[in-house]
Amino acid sequence: MRRRMVLVGALVCLVGTAACIPTAAEPEVREHEAPAAAQPRVTPEPVKPAPPTNNGTRDLAIAPASDVAAGIARHDDGSAPPGGPVSPAEDPFTYQRDGFAFHDLSGAAVPYVPRNEVAKDDDLPRDADGVRMHEVAGEFYDHPNFQAGDGIANLESYRLTGDEFYLDRALVQARHLVEHRVESRGAWFYAYTFDFRVHGNPAETMRAPWYSGLAQGKALSFFSRLAAVTDDDQWREAADRTFASFLNPPSATEPWVSRVDKYGLLWLVEYPHQATPAKSDHVFNGHMSAIVGLWDYYRVSKEPLALGMYDGSITTMRRYLPIIRVPDRPSLYCVPHATPASGSYHTLHISQFVFLWLMTGKPEFVRMADTLRDDAPPPILAEQRVVEFRADALVGYTFDLQSGAVLARDNETVRVGSTGTTIRRMRIAHRGIFYRMASGPLAGSWVAEGPDSAMVRGPIAEVNYKGLRYARLLRGRTYVGHTFNAAGDVVDTDEVVPTDETEVWFDKSAWVDGVRAGHVAVGPLAGSWVATAEVDLS
Repeated sequence: MRRRMVLVGALVCLVGTAACIPTAAEPEVREHEAPAAAQPRVTPEPVKPAPPTNNGTRDLAIAPASDVAAGIARHDDGSAPPGGPVSPAEDPFTYQRDGFAFHDLSGAAVPYVPRNEVAKDDDLPRDADGVRMHEVAGEFYDHPNFQAGDGIANLESYRLTGDEFYLDRALVQARHLVEHRVESRGAWFYAYTFDFRVHGNPAETMRAPWYSGLAQGKALSFFSRLAAVTDDDQWREAADRTFASFLNPPSATEPWVSRVDKYGLLWLVEYPHQATPAKSDHVFNGHMSAIVGLWDYYRVSKEPLALGMYDGSITTMRRYLPIIRVPDRPSLYCVPHATPASGSYHTLHISQFVFLWLMTGKPEFVRMADTLRDDAPPPILAEQRVVEFRADALVGYTFDLQSGAVLARDNETVRVGSTGTTIRRMRIAHRGIFYRMASGPLAGSWVAEGPDSAMVRGPIAEVNYKGLRYARLLRGRTYVGHTFNAAGDVVDTDEVVPTDETEVWFDKSAWVDGVRAGHVAVGPLAGSWVATAEVDLS
């Protein structure tokens, strides 16, 4: 049923009026402001995307080639024993800062919070005590990112359920990390005890023991949250010592995970090149994950140094926005390699930019999340979807998926309104979005998506904002909202024509019927999907 409504002035929210602003709206109130530093604004040079470089090697993780225990002994200087005083430090780095604010979050808006508790009986590799391990050639090795991540998942499951099992398993991970810490220059580091070929390239092998800004950041999140949940000083100390690891400058002989590049931008480095820091692999997902660690630590500590590094590391991401994005292609995984992100890492970038928006309140990051989704939508759908054919003459293609070259084509006449199913929707090189048909006409071929040719029914390629994104409906424009059932069929249609600018809040975005759309959570047309081409999202 289609309903039409004209919005009169009495229904228009006024900016700043508490009665009109939902409590879960996009965070715009700055709770803690990081003062911008005086460094000049420098923008990195563009980089050319490179092909993957695995050099024919499939195994990334391999058994260590050297004595790991001896390496740890060389790195551990005994400078930070548990229970000792944590000396106040100064930031040894000078880097660009734009003054990004800290916004506290709650519920599903907090990074790493699962929708449901994790399984108690999982098939993850664990030692006899339940510590999350990494298996290489039948042997268990320490993977501190997995251990900290497992700790967070179980800690958040405890918060969801109150079940002590999850807290106990989280504590198992925490104790293991602390017991296997490497003390260096007043900080605690957590070592990977297997060798790792970056990009599968033997020439770029991280030799155990090695350290990573990704793992240090994940451990910082874990210990900060554990301290908040348990109110136990030992976990606050672990968080303090872990944060200190980000303050240790590069060294040829000692662990480090932070550096400033030639543009004056702060990096939280996933793969530090110890001998030559400039050769380090600056991985975007690892850097953004470590930013979450700084955000978590500031939540519990209110440490100005953490706020400064949080500001600086987000400033780095702002400068690299035009570089991480490759139009109509997956985003870049890292620099300086400029390696394309695989499907899972590109999807991870999308969710990480949502979190940067939530943590800072800056809409440029949520815009980037939507843009990356548009450039390279997830190629595998969560479930089979119905495709409706809207033309009587269609072409099915066979492609070389790497180059986009057409290998074969098949012209077929179909009945308008007939359907098929698909589980794959992807951008083929620069040709546009295609479905690989699983059933129906042209099964086995790729068919171009288009509102006048073939379309999946209902919303597709959703980005969950995990919060509310502010927008305005423009005066005098007609907005049509559709609601859909689980099969993608339209079950209701409403229409509004605002007589003045009217506020709405979206909780997710998607493609609907070939156009970008937002799902209205609060405001006129709430519960409906609305095309956003004429919505003010600025």
